[in-house]
Amino acid sequence: GVVLAGLWTHFATADTPGSAFAQTQLERFQAVVDELEVTVEHVHAANTGALLTIGEPAHEFCPSLVRSGLALYGLAVTPELAARLDLRPAMKLTARVTQLKTVPAGTPISYGAHWQAPRRTRIATLGAGYGDGYPRLCSGRASVRLGGASRPVVGTICMDMCMVDLGPPDQAPATRVDLGDEAILFGPSGPTAYDVAQWSETIPYEICCGVPPRVPRRYVGPNAENAILSRSAQVSSPSV
Repeated sequence: GVVLAGLWTHFATADTPGSAFAQTQLERFQAVVDELEVTVEHVHAANTGALLTIGEPAHEFCPSLVRSGLALYGLAVTPELAARLDLRPAMKLTARVTQLKTVPAGTPISYGAHWQAPRRTRIATLGAGYGDGYPRLCSGRASVRLGGASRPVVGTICMDMCMVDLGPPDQAPATRVDLGDEAILFGPSGPTAYDVAQWSETIPYEICCGVPPRVPRRYVGPNAENAILSRSAQVSSPSV
């Protein structure tokens, strides 16, 4: 007889706790599978959201496997849902300081001159922009972790770079940053993927999946080798 390798469905609203539509989808899928007169090796339905919001009903019906996409990054659609599985973020996007410059009050920064220095201030340019998966919508909204402090992103985020305000050059927080220092755009010890998603009016899925191939990956683990980095932006992730 015919043996199917797999049969699956995908929930439209599994990220919404208590969704009646997700439950209806599961019941319809169960009815279809029950009516089939073929052997199916793997029946699967649950993604990360379904694991957290539908739970046992989805797992009991599809016990052989689940499609835990976002959970592999240590995330769920919200931090509250991620906490249910004790998920820990596993991805970090960083960039190096490529330029340091002290500018007088009133100096416009980046395209459009939308932001002007309110005082004499030190500006750090980071070697990452929207071409590296750091959304342009974060302009004027985001912050990064640099030199042991949270630093606001100022001016318009460019394709290959962005700028952050380090504060007055005679203050300690500004003087702790040097050329080549690493800034955390998102990840452990810095802003979260949820933060970047909120600043750019999207979802954490898009933030994690939006880092393009030109950004080198460095997998961190007991047996992992560090990759040679060709750009100042980089992604770090534990080996799985």
